[in-house]
Amino acid sequence: MVDGADKTPYLSRLVAALAIRGVTMHYAADPEWKDFAALRAAGVVCHPFRNRHKLDLRARWFLRRLIDRHDIEIIHTIAGRDSYQGLKARRRRDVRVFVRRGAYSPISRFDPSDRTIYGARGGDRFIVVSRDLARHMEAQGLARERITQVYTGIWSPELDVPAAALDVPQPVLLLVGTLRPVKGFPYLLDALALVTRPFQLLVAGRGYESMREEIVRRGLADKVTLLGHVPDVIGLIRAADVMVLPSRIDALPRAVIEATVVGTPVIATRVGGVPEILDDGRAGRLVDPADPRSLAETLTRDLDDPAELRALAVHAQERNREMFGLDRCAGIHVSLYEEALAR
Repeated sequence: MVDGADKTPYLSRLVAALAIRGVTMHYAADPEWKDFAALRAAGVVCHPFRNRHKLDLRARWFLRRLIDRHDIEIIHTIAGRDSYQGLKARRRRDVRVFVRRGAYSPISRFDPSDRTIYGARGGDRFIVVSRDLARHMEAQGLARERITQVYTGIWSPELDVPAAALDVPQPVLLLVGTLRPVKGFPYLLDALALVTRPFQLLVAGRGYESMREEIVRRGLADKVTLLGHVPDVIGLIRAADVMVLPSRIDALPRAVIEATVVGTPVIATRVGGVPEILDDGRAGRLVDPADPRSLAETLTRDLDDPAELRALAVHAQERNREMFGLDRCAGIHVSLYEEALAR
């Protein structure tokens, strides 16, 4: 697996799970972000690897040597630049290239790298994280038979951590994630300004300090606490009364999956793969994106009477621990590898 850009632990956990299942795994990744010692203990052969951009020739030559020295049969790439390098590195070798897609980036027929990745001689299999993203890619012209939807394997025993201690008398709403325009934070502020019930919003993530003036302008200075980056956010998610996601675009938000598997109720916008996580509203509340009034009404209703929302969270936990389980994800990948090699 070529993972030169991802900074989360989940893909490396998948690599370890595959190695434990007997797959010979070579993992080319940045050691600054991955625990090579734990991976090697699981049987993974680790290679320090940094891919600065698509035209990083040093990274490409490294992958070529890796293919030749270890008779690599499948290259499983993560970021777009890794996919481009992997396809260029295989040359005319009989090597299958799997491409993971977790975002709604456009496919351009005028971009040479996109033509390399998505063209007829490009990636052999595109693994996408949600059904909605699969539809999006098919709509952009990628043949359906080249697309396989596999949910990211999130749940593991490491998520069973104690709840954080929160000295907050009001119901605690929680938002997790880095500030980006598509995350819809201004709409959440507009909604909260309409909520008259007591609450405290905790925001865990980078970039929100730039929104402090907007928070004050809406009269929310005493109701919104900006925590910045929280290294171990699971305890915070478990302690919150409600996870809130106001995104305008989101393929498969990891924080929402984490909330469901630890039993925290979720109110989120009906975008991307979110309805798939929340079982079309049977495992959490869904509201329309960019609609502060609807979000405010939903928050008010559930703050007044949280019993129904908590019941949805119970269903979410029972359902999603299997659906987004790491073992299930690893098993699907093994089947895909075996199918590719059998051809």
